[in-house]
Amino acid sequence: MGKTYNITGMTCQGCVKRITEGLQSALPNATIAINLNRGELQIDSKEVPSVEALNQVVDALGPYRVVQHVDQSQSIQEVSNSWFLTYKPLLIIVGFILLLSIGMTFNSGRHTLMAFMQYFMAAFFIIFSLFKLLDLRGFAQSYSSYDLIAKRWFDYGFIYPFLELTFGICLLFGFYLWIIIPGMILVMTISAIGVIRAVLDKQEIKCACLGTTFNLPMSTVTIIEDVTMVAMGIFMWLGS
Repeated sequence: MGKTYNITGMTCQGCVKRITEGLQSALPNATIAINLNRGELQIDSKEVPSVEALNQVVDALGPYRVVQHVDQSQSIQEVSNSWFLTYKPLLIIVGFILLLSIGMTFNSGRHTLMAFMQYFMAAFFIIFSLFKLLDLRGFAQSYSSYDLIAKRWFDYGFIYPFLELTFGICLLFGFYLWIIIPGMILVMTISAIGVIRAVLDKQEIKCACLGTTFNLPMSTVTIIEDVTMVAMGIFMWLGS
């Protein structure tokens, strides 16, 4: 007999592996299948375990929670609402960054597109790095599932948020832009390549752009985010 549950708190394939192994140990005769993107847990077993029993297992594995399954069949309007709700945190944060960068541009007296992009990137890197620093190890684990460098050198995931923070501070105050902008372009290009490969390969992983605070799926939204930063950097570099 098969039963589907929803499960929250997962950020990467490492979470999937940890939960699968934990549940398999507790339910040796069951077949366990987890879909990371959909947040679903499928259990095929003669005896269907209760949500409470499953949570006794997953609670010891990490910040995970099993709940009753919600039917995923939706109308077009429901899908649209689901997309908005999924990316609502990111949209709010980017909107805040946009308003902040416009305000800083006018306050600086430099009413140019170049100044706007500089302040936008500064706010972007500072705010996004702070979300990553809230759970540095969780971010590093999630980032290593798709980034080209972090896959081969896990500790790069611990360094990356501080690189973003450095980029943001230097852009905000105009420090060492002659080396910061090319460095930012290089780092973001490598990150974008990893994101593009993950999306094209249809990997079921979570986006680590806002760390582990929000449960955002890897998608074309992440590609647009990284490519936009690269494009802004190149524009500033060529215009400097």
